Amino acid sequence: MRENKAQSNGLTLVEMLMILVTVSVMMTISLPRVLALQNGSKSELRGSLNSCRAAVNAFHGDTGFYPTSIADLAAVSPPRAGLDARGAAHPINPTHWQGPYLSQIPINPNNATLFSYDSRAPHVGQVNSTY
Repeated sequence: MRENKAQSNGLTLVEMLMILVTVSVMMTISLPRVLALQNGSKSELRGSLNSCRAAVNAFHGDTGFYPTSIADLAAVSPPRAGLDARGAAHPINPTHWQGPYLSQIPINPNNATLFSYDSRAPHVGQVNSTY
């Protein structure tokens, strides 16, 4: 006599439903945490950009010129030159400099790079980031 053994090469409908339910529960638990992390890094990015831009404005207000690089904002001694709105370098009067304007140069929290600083007209003094 022959035995009729049904060999199962796939998953049954009940097994597929159980996998689907398990994956759905895992996504329901983890998705809010991932979204919260992403929103937190956006807030940190905005805060860092705002502090850099405020430091550029303070530097400009004190010296009458824009910094030549973002590193000038964290310098412990006055830089020799600054930039006018056209990007031309001019000497800075050290008595007008009230820095350092930042304790350290912030790093983009999303990709661990420095913010870009534009020293070319017409965007002299703009601090930007790639998200």
